Amino acid sequence: MNYFVGSLLEARNLRKAISLCLCLTSPLWAEMEEKQVEETKVEETQAEETKVEETQVEDIQVKETIAESPQVEEKDDKAEEIVTEEVKAETTDDTRLSLEHELQNIKKDILKINRDLFILEEDLLFPSNTQTKVFLSIDVGQYFKLDSVTLKMNDKPVANHLYTDRELIALSRGAIQRLHTENLASGEHEVVAVIVGTGPEGRDYRRAVSTKFEKKTGPKYLQLIISGDRVKQQPEFAFKDWE
Repeated sequence: MNYFVGSLLEARNLRKAISLCLCLTSPLWAEMEEKQVEETKVEETQAEETKVEETQVEDIQVKETIAESPQVEEKDDKAEEIVTEEVKAETTDDTRLSLEHELQNIKKDILKINRDLFILEEDLLFPSNTQTKVFLSIDVGQYFKLDSVTLKMNDKPVANHLYTDRELIALSRGAIQRLHTENLASGEHEVVAVIVGTGPEGRDYRRAVSTKFEKKTGPKYLQLIISGDRVKQQPEFAFKDWE
């Protein structure tokens, strides 16, 4: 009996002790639970902030990509425009060269046609049986500068020519000028040339030279030669008959 009562007392004491412990530990458990709840809320808040920051970063990257895209497209468009302009320039140059080549060919054809027409006209106007031509050449050096030549055929003026510096340069280099072409009947004829120019020491020169020739069947060629006498240091004038 005493054992039972003692056990009962111990049980009551143990219950009181447990109750006391529970009373003492309850605030601690509550505080711990509150801390856990707060920590959980903080972690959730941080996670949400992290998501928000990541979302903002993604938005910024997307905006930068969108902003860069037109620049890339603009650069591509400019590159295409440059290439197109270069192609157009090359095409223009090729077209210009082609046109210049065609123009040169047309000029050559026109000159050839003009020459053929001139020869045909001469053949019609001056048949070979009656044709007479007078040419001029210069080999005078520094003794004479030619200004003009007047030509008469059978006392009839048929040609008068004033010379430019360019023509004189060409003649001094060996060119031969055709002074006159005429139809003459067979028989004896006379040609007279009146030459005007500047001689040595700047003196004015006016000389006349003549020759008689016989026209036969076929063309006739005469050449007026102006040369220089190195011994006399004077110009000389003479006709040469090419039979």
